[in-house]
Amino acid sequence: MADWQQRLAEVNRPGKSKVVIAHLHPGEVSTIFEESLVNTLNFDLAHDQRLYRPGQLGLLSIQAGAGSIARGRNQAVAGFLEGHPGADLLVFIDSDMGWDADAVHRLADQMDDNGWPILGGLCFTHALVGRFEGHAPAEEMHPTLYLWDDEQKGFEPQFSYPPDTVVTVGATGGAFLMISRACLEALRDAEGDEWFSPIMVEGNPRPFGEDMSFCARARSHGFPTRVDTGTRIVHHKSQWITEDEYVHSRRPASSAVTVVIPMKDRLELTQRLIGDLRGQGGYTDILIFDNGSEDPATRAWLESQNVADVFDASGLGIHEMWNAGLDEAARRHRGLADVVLLNNDLRAGPRFLRRLVGGMRSSDAMAVSGNYDGRPGVGVQQVHGICAGRYDGTGGLAGFAFALRAEWLATGYRFPTEAKWYFGDNDLCASIEAAGGWYGVVLDALVEHVDGGSNTFGSPVGPSFDADREAFFERWPDLRPAA
Repeated sequence: MADWQQRLAEVNRPGKSKVVIAHLHPGEVSTIFEESLVNTLNFDLAHDQRLYRPGQLGLLSIQAGAGSIARGRNQAVAGFLEGHPGADLLVFIDSDMGWDADAVHRLADQMDDNGWPILGGLCFTHALVGRFEGHAPAEEMHPTLYLWDDEQKGFEPQFSYPPDTVVTVGATGGAFLMISRACLEALRDAEGDEWFSPIMVEGNPRPFGEDMSFCARARSHGFPTRVDTGTRIVHHKSQWITEDEYVHSRRPASSAVTVVIPMKDRLELTQRLIGDLRGQGGYTDILIFDNGSEDPATRAWLESQNVADVFDASGLGIHEMWNAGLDEAARRHRGLADVVLLNNDLRAGPRFLRRLVGGMRSSDAMAVSGNYDGRPGVGVQQVHGICAGRYDGTGGLAGFAFALRAEWLATGYRFPTEAKWYFGDNDLCASIEAAGGWYGVVLDALVEHVDGGSNTFGSPVGPSFDADREAFFERWPDLRPAA
């Protein structure tokens, strides 16, 4: 057992520890902080009542300006230790943060279950790295996860992290940071009431900020700092809007992203989807394959709009349209484009294309679909098979909203045209698995399948399904169900 574990075991009480929230503010708080705090108090009242106790609420409010944050944090720790003897956990929450109603309780549960001394939520910040034209500051955003660089004698920010897990770091910020009573008492015994007072180390001429100083001080006494990347916290900051920021927000997540949308009439669906994508960006070009629209309004709109390139696909099946889109993307971008295939009966969630393609590019998945049933988390969830109408978290790749990696398309894969309307997504999954690859669902790329019917493309129902099913099993006989 590590020394810090022994010290915590001597002080920590079993069960659900009581919690005190401490927040520093300059005389006002963000509305998102206020709403989050009210929701947390209501959640606590209805559940464990970690914050409520007879005659006292676990809440400390300290007014502190930018130049007195360390003093304010030290004041809060002393107030916690002396004024809340029945509480074992202190959580600092800055007055410009927003969080889920159960976030404090999630951290407290993990602290209790594991006996950890320090645990933070996943927060983000930005740092000044230069200036744009017009003297607007250029800022770099990153998570407040830092590792100790012994050569530079300082903390280096980490720009990537595993999702939904607990990671040990050299330091994190104090914006959403939970600390055990035992840890704070041990630091008081060792150094007095200087928990957050800035420190310097030999070899670095600049003092650390108060939060880094706390983590460094705790680290020197054997108390590690951890961060739960599944407890995501939002940070309310003012932002300068520049052309560079705007262009970056709309830039595709890979070198080229071509979106392919087959359609036939149902103009309101296509207009709505195109509106979603146009507002978000994240694509290089959009190709619409018109499967023989007859409605005059639809034909007029296709001729007049200037967002997508339109191709006459009258009489083609869905797989022929998909293949035509893949070939056109390869021609335009020399085989370097990731291709996104979308039904027109969709609503795209925030930053859908950037998240979808970015999620695929952050992994080695050959294909990914959007999150069509609200699964929690971030990252890419590996799946097997297709959605098949399952919207309960058990479905696979969604054939109505998915992306294909350029490297996969470079192998020469194309959808089987002997099946006209159905089983193309099944064939894709089987082909990727046969090649030793995998595919998944990008959890933060939210998409809604509004219409949910393949007849959006004018496909016949019944005989075509049976014929396409037979064509698929002729191509993949080992997958045919036993009679």
